[in-house]
Amino acid sequence: MVSDSMYKALVIEDEIMARQELISALNEDGQFAVQGEAQNVSQAYDLVKSTPVDVLFLDIGLPGGNAFYLLSELKKNGVNIPPVIIVTANTEFEYAKKLLNNHSDVVIYILNKPFWSSWIQHCNNIIELLLARSQESREYEKPNPDRFVSIQFGRKSFMVDPTEIVFIQTGNKGKGMTVITLKSNVELNCSLSLSRMLLNLPPFFFQINRFEAINLYCISLIDHGNKEVILENGHYCSIGSAFYDQFLKVTQG
Repeated sequence: MVSDSMYKALVIEDEIMARQELISALNEDGQFAVQGEAQNVSQAYDLVKSTPVDVLFLDIGLPGGNAFYLLSELKKNGVNIPPVIIVTANTEFEYAKKLLNNHSDVVIYILNKPFWSSWIQHCNNIIELLLARSQESREYEKPNPDRFVSIQFGRKSFMVDPTEIVFIQTGNKGKGMTVITLKSNVELNCSLSLSRMLLNLPPFFFQINRFEAINLYCISLIDHGNKEVILENGHYCSIGSAFYDQFLKVTQG
């Protein structure tokens, strides 16, 4: 019985021993269910056309043509082609790479024979690629920039709700980066300068002095005598003279 979680597969291979070996490997793996097999281009064309599956394991050299010819004929006649795994011997590897390049819309992986010694890794790679390919047809909604902002530092990207940011400070002088403090008191480093970081944030962030910007909703107290604000986490910020009049307009209307 074929489970809904199993990948339905077709195997196209002209050498009977190699075909049986691959079918056995796929069936024993438990994640694939072989729905049909073929040994030449004519059989393969009819099989792909008549049998909807999730993945096609395709040898390069076939009686009546080859993988290049088969894929071209299927495309020319509008036949739906599932993701293709090219099965090849090392001597054909350059042809396999050419298939991968010329038919990158359908070919997703090259499976080298013999494959038993690293079969588990091959399976993991193939399943990961099948999952990734299945995601391409889904429509996604990108995070709303008013809800999340991407804070990048080196090769890391933190997705942060801007309302959780209390204040931002410039980092070490000359480094062109900022330090972002969250309500949880966690500090995140960001590769952007303070001025560039503010361009990515909602309008409730205000640069209050040369080195700091604050979340206006996180103000607990404004001390006009000392030109300071106290934020909800207890942090004190001085209001720069050049910023004071604008700060009054923003906070007092």
